[in-house]
Amino acid sequence: MTEAKKKITRTFQILDFVLVGNTLSENDLRANQDLRMGTHDLLTLYELCCHAGEVVSKEALIEKGWPGKIVSDSSLTQSIRNIRTLLGDNGKDQRWLKTVSKVGYMLDSSIVKEVGKDDFSLEVNVSSPKSLNHRHAFFGNSKQLSKFKIAILIILLVTTINVSYNIYHHFISPSQLTEYPKVGYSKGVTEVYSDRHYAAAMIGEGVSDWLDQQKIHPKKVAILLLKKNLSLAIIDDKGNITNQLILLDDGVELSRITQLVISEVDNVLR
Repeated sequence: MTEAKKKITRTFQILDFVLVGNTLSENDLRANQDLRMGTHDLLTLYELCCHAGEVVSKEALIEKGWPGKIVSDSSLTQSIRNIRTLLGDNGKDQRWLKTVSKVGYMLDSSIVKEVGKDDFSLEVNVSSPKSLNHRHAFFGNSKQLSKFKIAILIILLVTTINVSYNIYHHFISPSQLTEYPKVGYSKGVTEVYSDRHYAAAMIGEGVSDWLDQQKIHPKKVAILLLKKNLSLAIIDDKGNITNQLILLDDGVELSRITQLVISEVDNVLR
């Protein structure tokens, strides 16, 4: 029996929870108890954590969340709903997990912290259907051993992140964390997410006019304008996705921001 092994070394703290690679082990720090979520939900959450603060396409999430399987968007939608429930979020407020229309999803980087990167190296088997059945049978006969391993892992994790966890809860209130804005401008394939409606309209019109002048027809140009940075998700006419992050200086003019966006779009599409 042949199994492909993938080495996972990334561990994330998300709000009050700890996600260890994609090994499907998650811990509630407040009660020190395991939380139960589906395999595909945690694989999807892991991919979002790996790219926190970036727009992750639906295709990439489906590929990582359902490896080797063909599923519909509805499966991903349900998984996103489950993740939002875990985070105390919902599809209306989208406080932590943002939907970027027709593109994908973005997890707020302010609630994600990578911990224990060098301390916890785990091997996870990515198996064929036959080997998966074998693995489930193995764990079914080794419940006590599995519980012991999980308990040891939890103790190590809690010890490692105790300081950062206390700092988070004592010095950072949820109201201080970033909330992503809703759509401030939408025309054709161009969307700008910003609470500054004038800025969104100016940037959006600039991009739309440039696309018309150049006779370029991408599938989507999504722009997220925050106070100190600018994020772009661009899908070209072939479906290729490019993510860009631009740091903004204090007091930068809207005309300059518009030029930066158009320049990045030009670099990607031409």
